[in-house]
Amino acid sequence: MVSGAVAFDFDGDRRPDLFFVNGATRPGEGNRLYRNRGDGTFADVTAKAGLEGEGFGIGGAAADFDNDGDQDLFVAGVERKFLYRNRGDGTFEDATARAGLGGGKGWAVSAGWFDYDADGHLDLFVVNYVAWKPGADPPCKTGGVRTYCHPRHYAGLPNQLYRNNGDGTFRDVSAESGIGASVGKGMGLAFLDFNGDGRLDVFVANDTVPNFLFRNDGEGRFREVGMQAGVGLNEDGRALSSMGADARDVNNDGREDLWVTANANETFPLFVNLGRGLFGDETYPTTIGRATMAFTGWSNGIFDFNNDGRKD
Repeated sequence: MVSGAVAFDFDGDRRPDLFFVNGATRPGEGNRLYRNRGDGTFADVTAKAGLEGEGFGIGGAAADFDNDGDQDLFVAGVERKFLYRNRGDGTFEDATARAGLGGGKGWAVSAGWFDYDADGHLDLFVVNYVAWKPGADPPCKTGGVRTYCHPRHYAGLPNQLYRNNGDGTFRDVSAESGIGASVGKGMGLAFLDFNGDGRLDVFVANDTVPNFLFRNDGEGRFREVGMQAGVGLNEDGRALSSMGADARDVNNDGREDLWVTANANETFPLFVNLGRGLFGDETYPTTIGRATMAFTGWSNGIFDFNNDGRKD
């Protein structure tokens, strides 16, 4: 499985730096942080910053979780998660244990920061994949090459929601919020206000099982409504190998839509927000179906790359 990358300004010079999550077993293949020099080149400052990391890293997310003005970094991986606090001097400290994020097992693939309870502190949503342990579960082979087995060989996992206490620590509210009640095989993550009630909802792209859409009730709880909203399956009624996810208003109608990537021969579905809490699969009418059928997409993004006012 490919690992992720994070673009963020870690040193406050207003230039985006690059962090690559590189989970591997051999030395020299750990995480990498590249500082943007501002002249079109980057410098490897991983060791100086203290971000070499360890274990099998998969994804990452940056945000100022402690409201001190510096961008901090969360790294998701197999059996372990890391929270790196930005000291503001170009270095990071491992704040995982102190923040209360060190417990729990599983395969965390991606994560995102959002203020679900509108208290001014960023909370953390962690997307979990399947129950797999390196060294314990036997690998599969494709053409004699060692590979991950198909997701159907493994049980899914619930996702996790950590509430920011505002003092540098977090509390696991997965159970009480309702997030932990849904078991899937999560990969991608997107935040959006799909029903226009002013509260951030959560979309999770699941691999080979229906996608999740968690509706925020504003009282600290979420209800999973993916199937009812029309984003759990594609228009053929199939659960895809969903991986990447992004939410933007692609047709400029004031409502956020969802675009998901998947495996080759599945297309990358575009779910257009119809209002009233419902989505329609517009993959083929927008020609995205034909354009993406031959490809496998691990991640994606919606943006106006040529500044013409239309999302690409």
